[in-house]
Amino acid sequence: MSRSFERGSITEWQGNRGIVMMPGTDAWFRVRAYNMEPDGLDVPVEQGEDVAFAWVHEGNRMIVTRCVRLGHARLPESWAQEDWPPQAGRWCPRNLIGEGRNGEVWAGRGPAEKDVAIKYLRRTTDESYKRFRAEIEIMCRLAGTKGVLPLLDHRLPDVVSLTDPAWLVTPLALPLVGSAATTSFESTVAAFAKISDTLTSLAEHGISHRDLKPDNLFWLDNAPAIGDFGLVDFPGKETVTTSHEKLGPRFYLAPEMLAAPHRADGRPADVYTLAKCFWVVATGQKYPIPGEQRESVYATRLSTYVAHRRARQLDRLIARCTRHNSQERPTMAEFRNELRSWLNNEATALRPRYPRRFEASELAKFAVDLEDSERILLRCNQCGKGWSPNILRGGKLPRGYWRCPNRCNSD
Repeated sequence: MSRSFERGSITEWQGNRGIVMMPGTDAWFRVRAYNMEPDGLDVPVEQGEDVAFAWVHEGNRMIVTRCVRLGHARLPESWAQEDWPPQAGRWCPRNLIGEGRNGEVWAGRGPAEKDVAIKYLRRTTDESYKRFRAEIEIMCRLAGTKGVLPLLDHRLPDVVSLTDPAWLVTPLALPLVGSAATTSFESTVAAFAKISDTLTSLAEHGISHRDLKPDNLFWLDNAPAIGDFGLVDFPGKETVTTSHEKLGPRFYLAPEMLAAPHRADGRPADVYTLAKCFWVVATGQKYPIPGEQRESVYATRLSTYVAHRRARQLDRLIARCTRHNSQERPTMAEFRNELRSWLNNEATALRPRYPRRFEASELAKFAVDLEDSERILLRCNQCGKGWSPNILRGGKLPRGYWRCPNRCNSD
């Protein structure tokens, strides 16, 4: 249960607070708030002394929980004992694997050497407590739901403190990215079809996740699973979000969750963020391209980055899912159905439109560049092959003139 600490020497005082900037360690001792006292015993720390410290948020306060002082006599061993995080019931935390604004996630182990993930609430504001309570409530409701990380155990004390924090326990799952679910483009589509199926069943009951991002998608028992319901919305939930607060994962945030999250329906926002997640995982990029990802724009298309002959069939789906107007997006059920149809190589409702005019913007939807409009020279922007379609009698272009001779952009 090791932790990383800020290390340095006190260079500035603000009341009883010290700001440290220089390296060094020696002995551990515990402190309270900003008073730099172990268990209430006076151990003065002078300006310029070398120390190391760590803190946690409790409400709006930053409370120092550990302090190391250079050159000080060795303190009692009891002070050196690590007490964060505390044991979560039967589950013993081992190492930190993730942290966010309000909590930390630790890998742990429990009875029968079962590996688990323990999520602790560290920021004990009224808002964070309500969100954590809602997360536990919805996970209890969704017990046994396919595609949702199961809740193994939890604790939600009436009075949350650093010595008795709220926590929940789930199985220790692998990240979806880099798992067996993303070894090929087909397997990635199959994984997201299952994820969208789970989200469809949640949406039918008025539940929206509102925090979909690759970090919250997992691989458990040879199937994808959704975790981290800290921002979940469901019928009957106590209102937490305020009008001035953006809500959702950075880089994946739907426009309405930035402008007016307290009034927005989270289900269309889930479609937007899941499409962004799919684009990132499928393309191998680190972040999604901001805003609408139109099929007519080369840089935002899925098929630009995925070397699969049928990838362009999903360009229009991504484009519709990332519309700024939430009413123009497909439902989560339609998103699932499109992915299933693609997997079965069936015709879909969102297939790319055939170009009606001989224009660069129309050809761009099919990964074709217009090299010379007068001579009608085309070039595939996937393999680089160039060709000139034979003009039929009457000056009409033949059917499928935009198809690459190497079949890069064929159905």
